[in-house]
Amino acid sequence: MSRNNTNTDFFQTGGSLSISSPSYVYRKADVELYDKILSGKFCYVFAPRQMGKTSLKIRMINSLKKKGIKGISLDLSSIRTEKANKQQWLFSIFFSIAKDLQKHEQLRNWWAENLQSETKNLLLSFFENFIAENTNERLVIFIDEIDSILRIDADVFNKNDLFRAIEEFYTHQKGKPSKRLSFVVLGVAIHEDLYSQANSLFHEAGNIRLDYLERDKSDILLQGFPKNFKEADKILSEIFHWTNGQPALTQKLCKSIALLKNPHKDISIEVKIHVDFLFIDKQNNEYDSNLANIENRIVNNVYKQQMLYLLLQIHNKEEVAYCNKNIAMKSLLISGIVILEKNKLIMANKIYETKFDKLWVENLLKNTNNIR
Repeated sequence: MSRNNTNTDFFQTGGSLSISSPSYVYRKADVELYDKILSGKFCYVFAPRQMGKTSLKIRMINSLKKKGIKGISLDLSSIRTEKANKQQWLFSIFFSIAKDLQKHEQLRNWWAENLQSETKNLLLSFFENFIAENTNERLVIFIDEIDSILRIDADVFNKNDLFRAIEEFYTHQKGKPSKRLSFVVLGVAIHEDLYSQANSLFHEAGNIRLDYLERDKSDILLQGFPKNFKEADKILSEIFHWTNGQPALTQKLCKSIALLKNPHKDISIEVKIHVDFLFIDKQNNEYDSNLANIENRIVNNVYKQQMLYLLLQIHNKEEVAYCNKNIAMKSLLISGIVILEKNKLIMANKIYETKFDKLWVENLLKNTNNIR
């Protein structure tokens, strides 16, 4: 592949897109989340890795700012849990939020007065008394990487306490004319894993579905290709043929092709060369975190065998009707390898279908059965 000496920062591989990123593509979720937040609803955005959850959050905080609403970002993955006890972990959460509000000095007195409360009541008091009752502006707390709490020892923090506190907070807010605080949680999760108790929180919430990019709404990406690419539109369409609009794959493939001096006359051949190099051919030693994450979520899942049998059915072109009570199906969805189409599970895109093909599934099943 002949490379263009001119590097481009238009496309981004890995990490969230900044507010100034030119390659951000707006989706239906941008509008839905904005509207749900303005209505005061509890919202959640659960999607596989590298689907643009944090990028969505960054844009949303900026949009809310223009509306006079302050967005507070709390990244749970940044809160250290090693050797931390319950009080230390909770204080870290509270301090992160209070610091963003420039109330960290007042927090210390509040903490000393409320430290002896049980965890759920402590959280509820923090939301109601320390934040909501002590501010004149409207606030939205974005709790990112919510799945991080699944990896915290129950002795340090019981995940149910957080959602019980949020649920009670919303219950107490009903009927009040002024709703000063609301929550958005984002992560790679299934809400049953996060909150095991019978509840109305998620049932009444704004479930924001973060779908793939749509080709006819992604022309902004054409601006990232060199001007000498006479058939950039066709190139982008061929990229979508392989990625189906999966954000991380699309950005990576676009960036790789945009660095070319002169694309192959046969666009399908050119794109296929890049797909093989970046994602398929193991001999190229090209590590892709997206593919590695999917494999890890299947291979190390307690429902691994059921998930593999479902994938085998899909590869065999059998119809796999989705059941929202089937944890193996939910685990496949949250891994990102499949998507829902007309309530049927299908392979999410041609790259995944090629990388995790029928032979890959059969070999894993064979190894799994031999171990058993």
